[in-house]
Amino acid sequence: MIRNIVFYLLLACSFGLYATQTAFRECNCFNWEEPFVCTVAIRIGEDKDLYFLQPRERVTLRLNAKDKTEIHFIAYDQRGKEYRAERDGSIFNFHFNRECHTLFDHKLDYERLVIETKGKIGRCDFELFVPGNKNLNAVFRVEISLDGTLDRLTSQQARKLGTLLYEALLDRMPDETFDEVVMQLQIGKVDEVVKNITRSREFKDQVRKNSPAKRLKRYYKVLLERDPDYSAIASFLPKLRGGKDFEVIIAIIRSPEFIERLFE
Repeated sequence: MIRNIVFYLLLACSFGLYATQTAFRECNCFNWEEPFVCTVAIRIGEDKDLYFLQPRERVTLRLNAKDKTEIHFIAYDQRGKEYRAERDGSIFNFHFNRECHTLFDHKLDYERLVIETKGKIGRCDFELFVPGNKNLNAVFRVEISLDGTLDRLTSQQARKLGTLLYEALLDRMPDETFDEVVMQLQIGKVDEVVKNITRSREFKDQVRKNSPAKRLKRYYKVLLERDPDYSAIASFLPKLRGGKDFEVIIAIIRSPEFIERLFE
């Protein structure tokens, strides 16, 4: 799912005659007699709003590493009418750079571009061309992050996360009940798993044996493979002193730093 769309120098218009005609006046297309593509609007997913692209527009799409996103392209001629190709096929051409092919799969179905990310983070550019109007092109910058992907884990990722949680919170490897934990993590019950561990008698024994500072250091060593920095100590140590280990662990494992490690 698209988390945010940033349009640079974008004329964002609602669907209506005034907005459409404004976009066409910017293109200076009225002197042409034969119908041709004068301007292009895009619609993202289920969004009902149309966004009219300006010539040589730069558009940034921010996607999740587990997203499947549809972008609809609607072409209009110089008279404000929706432009249709004379024969079956797309009236749009796209060029994807090499990095895009490593980050996502894509499929063009007439006026609909489907992007399915591959679970990797990174950024790339692809360009939209409209044959017959060399001035009408746009560059799309795709930025892919891993925020929120703990809710959709593979079996291997869930097993890795569960093992790290056991090491960080209980200072041991998982036992014979671990398959049930992995299943819960796979279906998105991450908070519930952490809550159950931090409410267990075994974890409370760990709290009694280890000071807040020592627990924080272990959490960071196991989960992030480093020592806590000053901001982490200032933010998390008071919480641990107040017995809020659950909040600290959730904050760490939902951070981009940890999620990137989980998806390595």
